[in-house]
Amino acid sequence: MTVDEVKEAVALALASDGRMSVEALSRSLGHSSAAVRKAMAALDDDGVAVRAVVHPEVLGLATCAHLRLRVDGPLDHVLATLCARPEVPFVSHVAGAHTLSAEVRVADRKTLAAVVAAVAALPGVADVDLDEYLDIVRDASLDLPRPEVAHPLDDIDRALVTELQADGRRSFAAMGEQVGLTTASTRSRVLRLIKTGALRIGVRRQPGPGTVQVGYRLSAPAAREETLAALRDLPGMSYLALTTGSADFVGTLTCASPSDASRALTRLRAVPGVRSLQSWTHLDVVKETYA
Repeated sequence: MTVDEVKEAVALALASDGRMSVEALSRSLGHSSAAVRKAMAALDDDGVAVRAVVHPEVLGLATCAHLRLRVDGPLDHVLATLCARPEVPFVSHVAGAHTLSAEVRVADRKTLAAVVAAVAALPGVADVDLDEYLDIVRDASLDLPRPEVAHPLDDIDRALVTELQADGRRSFAAMGEQVGLTTASTRSRVLRLIKTGALRIGVRRQPGPGTVQVGYRLSAPAAREETLAALRDLPGMSYLALTTGSADFVGTLTCASPSDASRALTRLRAVPGVRSLQSWTHLDVVKETYA
């Protein structure tokens, strides 16, 4: 098995269990611990990171939307303003009919309207299109069901979520020291958060040299669940949200090359229920911070 094949095997294993130890990965994949550590270092260099994936509703962010901006003139001011807003966790410079792609996560629609109005008023912003999310069903290549948290998160839970959003493999001891708990108590809390669906540990892939991410919008007939199931089965489907607006779904296909992106879009167009499709390429993901 080549180095790249070992690296991809490690990435796939971590996508299933992001906190799997090096020793467990070694046993599962049949490679030495040294080879696994080398592959993990290479993944880190490639912008592949293990992060906690959290449904926005867990953090009280019940209203989310995808924005597409057309900007006339320089981008610097618009980009800086968007990136400075805490309600905007994702900003990307894209190629296509629009200039920028962004996501907004807030508590309610009144706040969403205020954020969109402020963005639309920025100098240079010529047009803003919006698709409001009905639900986020996949993130970091993981299915993300709407959580059924037994009780609200307290401040310690939120601190642990934040720690794991920064590093999904952070040790229980290090997190416990950060939040003032014993290692055992920290482990118990994190496992409870995972068991209740408050968070999952997934793999995020940042675009790098030779990488193409294709976002898409499409319209489908009333058989939404059947279409959704088919979309989930598509290789490379790393992000998927049900939306209302100009599209029924918004998502991301992570592809290794332009030719792979072409094949992925061809498969997407063949999904039963897909009537129309618009896509764009992420040239530069400027911000991706969900903590």
